[in-house]
Amino acid sequence: MAGELAALDVVPEHDALDRAQQIRGGPCPGCGQPGEIEVRPVHRCISYLIGTNYSTRLLLACAGCASRERWKASLLTALFGWWGFPWGLLITPVQLARNALARGPSDPTRPSPELVRVARLQLASERGLGA
Repeated sequence: MAGELAALDVVPEHDALDRAQQIRGGPCPGCGQPGEIEVRPVHRCISYLIGTNYSTRLLLACAGCASRERWKASLLTALFGWWGFPWGLLITPVQLARNALARGPSDPTRPSPELVRVARLQLASERGLGA
């Protein structure tokens, strides 16, 4: 974590924005097709009788790939999220709603802050700045 924070500090903002724009205009890591590549959340909940595991995974992908991953996560959540008491009953509808309401970046003309962070980490790694 400390290495990641240091890497974020040493890569200039303009370099990170340039890289983020390149990522956005490049091929999707999932399907290889061109598209607006962004960091997109996928929410999931899986329960066991005595436990519930819920998570949000950040996915670098086009809108189509992110939508497919959200559908898969929502299907797993709908089938297996409810079985833990009490958290499964409470968290399952929240995660399903979060997937249903997930949208793209708030400003489609600029990369999201999450994508700029990914770009910064890539640049730091390439430059040997430890991340």
